[in-house]
Amino acid sequence: MYTHTIDLKSSLNNDGIIYVAWLSSCSFSSTFFVLTNTSILVLTATTLPDSNHPSSRQIYKYLQSFTVTNTYSLPLQSHHYTSLVILSPSCILAIHNHGISILYVASRMWKEQTCDVLTAVPLSPQSYLVELKDGQVIRVGNEGKQEPVLQLEVPSFSLFPLSIPDFHLLAHTQQDKLYLDNVLLASNVTSVAILADLLLYIINDVVPRLCLLPLTQVTSFFEHTQSPTGIPSLPLASRALERGSLYIGSGQDGRVTIQLPRGNLETFYPRLLSCRMLEHCIFDSTEPSRWSVAVELMRRQRIREES
Repeated sequence: MYTHTIDLKSSLNNDGIIYVAWLSSCSFSSTFFVLTNTSILVLTATTLPDSNHPSSRQIYKYLQSFTVTNTYSLPLQSHHYTSLVILSPSCILAIHNHGISILYVASRMWKEQTCDVLTAVPLSPQSYLVELKDGQVIRVGNEGKQEPVLQLEVPSFSLFPLSIPDFHLLAHTQQDKLYLDNVLLASNVTSVAILADLLLYIINDVVPRLCLLPLTQVTSFFEHTQSPTGIPSLPLASRALERGSLYIGSGQDGRVTIQLPRGNLETFYPRLLSCRMLEHCIFDSTEPSRWSVAVELMRRQRIREES
């Protein structure tokens, strides 16, 4: 039995951990950032698992190889810092109750942006979206240039910018409502995530369900879902869950992990997600090995030709 933890006791100096952000969305990133009461810690791994299905020993070695490689003191330690936004390895946003502290890693210099910020999400290595407490969403680009994007009628704590192909903003509110721009798509939505070209959301209906919808269908949401629940019409695009289940994360192999109300974790492979991964494997790659990967995926997930 291996304990899958990272010991940060010697690096925290009695500080508390406020937020953790990974450098990339891949299964096993080599770098992640820890926001504490007084600083940002950068941890880097020297050992990465050599497969998408590592053993417990490999995961243990991966986690134990993380060491603190850099520490950046927060410029306004009296402010209440809440989260981090990683624009790129060279630019990090630290959100606090009076605005945003911008860290330029190469020069170790900080720049302050004062605003009533509610949340921020990255758009590119040079730009990001900021939602203010009054619901106004602005785009901040190079040299701090600001451009109004949208005025949300209901402030949201989770924003998902979409280009499908026009720019749209998906918003998940604290009242468990899902909006596209200012159009209400569904209520009783407890979790939302973007997985490649699919929208994943959990609806706490009479029978709670995990739902998947291609991003290209989000703008025509009501044509592809059942009214009034918002559950996709395609049978393989949803799956029954226990009431109170929450989305935790997903793997590169198509697995989805949820947390049940009792606290235990459950992992499964949604059929629509597996089929989309098979499609990308075959048509989005020119490597000869893609055929053996596709056959193995079909064998593991029991995907038949009629699926």
